[in-house]
Amino acid sequence: MSFEVRRFWVQSVLGLSFIAFLTFAATPVLAQESANSSQSQAASRDLGDDNWFFYIGTGFGRPAYDGETQRLIDLQKARGGESPQAGYFDLPGIYRKFRPGFAVGGVAHWTFENVARKWGENDSFAVQTYNVAVSTLYFPGDVMGLGWFGRADLGSTRIYQRREYPSSPGSRVEESNRDGVFGQIALGYGWRASSFARVLVHANAHAAAAGPNQMNGFSLNLGFLL
Repeated sequence: MSFEVRRFWVQSVLGLSFIAFLTFAATPVLAQESANSSQSQAASRDLGDDNWFFYIGTGFGRPAYDGETQRLIDLQKARGGESPQAGYFDLPGIYRKFRPGFAVGGVAHWTFENVARKWGENDSFAVQTYNVAVSTLYFPGDVMGLGWFGRADLGSTRIYQRREYPSSPGSRVEESNRDGVFGQIALGYGWRASSFARVLVHANAHAAAAGPNQMNGFSLNLGFLL
């Protein structure tokens, strides 16, 4: 196993361990939330007794990649004048509540990182991941969208890479698509924004692996449960 692959999995384990530590540290608070479930149930009357929920969100973070992908990113940046862009998006997902505070659904994520000198110069390197997963949401206070919560996703990923560089004539493009597995866990807190909307803030740790291409990282996300 190469050093880059070992580093990737070490970062993944450390990241998941960090989230697990946060969950453990938050246990007393979660217990207090459960103790106040009667108050939460009173608040739930203001939120309605919905069984179906939609979620959408976005966030920011800095992913880590396998050695070869990181080498290509560093190579592009070393040329100077780069204009990097990155993002993380929770595409619209749907959840079904099965009991108070617990829901299961289907979600999709899209992450991207693009390093380009100038868009018009046809000189860039981009990495994107498309993830489709089964997701669970758990609110110990028994009210969807209120208080501390945990989330876990597991599904499939497609890692797409695109490298474009000047050639004669025009430019040359190299692309690759690889399919694999994706996992994510999150810990966060939710507030009521209105009678039909909840605001969720959460920290995510995620990892994807597709053949030789691997990605992991952390992100801080803001979302809405509707």
